[in-house]
Amino acid sequence: MAKRPSLSASFVVGEQPILDPTHQPKLQAQPQSLGTPTPKARDHRENRQAFTVWLDRDLIAQVRGLSRELVMERGRAGNSIEALVTEAMRAILAKHGR
Repeated sequence: MAKRPSLSASFVVGEQPILDPTHQPKLQAQPQSLGTPTPKARDHRENRQAFTVWLDRDLIAQVRGLSRELVMERGRAGNSIEALVTEAMRAILAKHGR
């Protein structure tokens, strides 16, 4: 077995190189039709920031259980844990006049 001239040459399966040093042309994006414009997808995290807190496990379990119950009763919209925590934080701020 002869020594190969470079490291990339040793990455060969049969006659097909795994690491091909030649430049592959990028795929061109297909232009959209000139009909109706597609609406921009809304990012659910737009205008939001992560807020991490440490809570008792019992409290977390109660919030998760409430969220599951609300989803079973009313469907997914507006009944996430995030929505419940947002509602609670707004109540706390209102209580303190903020």
